[in-house]
Amino acid sequence: MKLKSIMGEGFLREEFTSPSFLPKELPGRSNESPCNVAGNSSWSEDEGVSNKSFSFISRQPMHSFCEYIFDLEQQHGVHVALSYKADDNTVDLKVPHQLLGGNHFRHFFQEIDNIYYDVVESFKK
Repeated sequence: MKLKSIMGEGFLREEFTSPSFLPKELPGRSNESPCNVAGNSSWSEDEGVSNKSFSFISRQPMHSFCEYIFDLEQQHGVHVALSYKADDNTVDLKVPHQLLGGNHFRHFFQEIDNIYYDVVESFKK
């Protein structure tokens, strides 16, 4: 004899899709976002190009950041103009708009900002 026939097919289907021990709705859940994230990414806009400067404490994190940017550039197929200043350990990036789709801008810039944050944090002593 099968368990399904003993318990009844309807009982099993209901019990496994919505167990009685779980609440039907999460407490305090609403359709709104749980929090608002705001900030200024400090990317400046020129004609068809976005610019940003990144500063580092030494050449080692600057070198690491540049390697990550080259990898990101290869992944996305977007050629980023990268220049650095050895005297103050800064990297200037210029991202052309022509190869980025409308929704891709924000994601690409967030990835660059996240790379910068991760590199800076990993080289803190």
